[in-house]
Amino acid sequence: MYYRYKSKKRDNKLVKFLFIAVCLCVIIFLGYTYRSHLMFWKYSYNKLYAKISRIQAVKDPALRRTQLVELTKQCDGAKTDNEIDPDTFFLAGRAHYQLGEELVNRSFTRMVIDDALTVHDAAARREFMQAIKDIRKGFALLKKDDVTENHLYLARAMLYLNFASPNELYALVQRYDTDRLKGMPEQARVLATLAVMAGAVEPGLAIMRGYGAPEGVEGLLFLAALERTGKRYTSAIGEYKKVLQSSQDAAALKNAHANLGRIYYIQALYRESADHFEHALMLDKNDAAVKVQAGKAHAALGNKARATALWTEALAADAANEEVKKLLGAR
Repeated sequence: MYYRYKSKKRDNKLVKFLFIAVCLCVIIFLGYTYRSHLMFWKYSYNKLYAKISRIQAVKDPALRRTQLVELTKQCDGAKTDNEIDPDTFFLAGRAHYQLGEELVNRSFTRMVIDDALTVHDAAARREFMQAIKDIRKGFALLKKDDVTENHLYLARAMLYLNFASPNELYALVQRYDTDRLKGMPEQARVLATLAVMAGAVEPGLAIMRGYGAPEGVEGLLFLAALERTGKRYTSAIGEYKKVLQSSQDAAALKNAHANLGRIYYIQALYRESADHFEHALMLDKNDAAVKVQAGKAHAALGNKARATALWTEALAADAANEEVKKLLGAR
């Protein structure tokens, strides 16, 4: 009995050894057989990733858009050929995101500065939605809990489409390692904006000042917009005034004057508000939104004639503006 048991135990070990050996042989055989395919995908992935970076440096908008359209097609093809590789979906998501931003014709920074974070263009919305689908699929395949740059791209696309609340979006990226933001001011501004919108104003402003390159006119306008969003009005006024003192660019000056008008109106400083709105209109006499706001400031001062004139001009530019109709009806 003992020898029979010992022999049986020896046989089981032999079977296990042979099974493991066969498995290893199969893995080696498959790896060797499909090595060209694996290396080709690695090579193709690196080429596509490098192409995404190169396209960002293309100055001609028409050429950049053409290249992005072609890139999204290539990335979508890579998804078909590599259906279980998360990198293919992250790559495609980023390509679709960049095409969406190209169709909007504004960077994230400009969208915040211009108070235009909600995207209405149908073609751009389709690209952002595809970016959301692809990046989410990548996360599903990756099955890791690390917060990466892909989370920031996902949050940006979701923000443009009002896909989730500010708190939900900030929760998505809150654990991102801020040390990785060095040299990436645009991504730092994304994280800072999501924090401020979610009510984490001080952490958001700290990220902006530390990593978002706030110097320069665009940086000052962005920082001022964040402070205004976070209701840090005194600081925002200071940043907008720095723009007025340092810039000769008409668009930047108009933005600063218009936002100073909005802040002073909120603070019931109607004379200062009206003055800044009038300066903004001197720089751009066709801005209907500023005319509406300027009219409100003048109305608060009792200057009904100027308010009515401004609202009438605004209605002529946009006959469907219900707010202006109500304002004129109340006169």
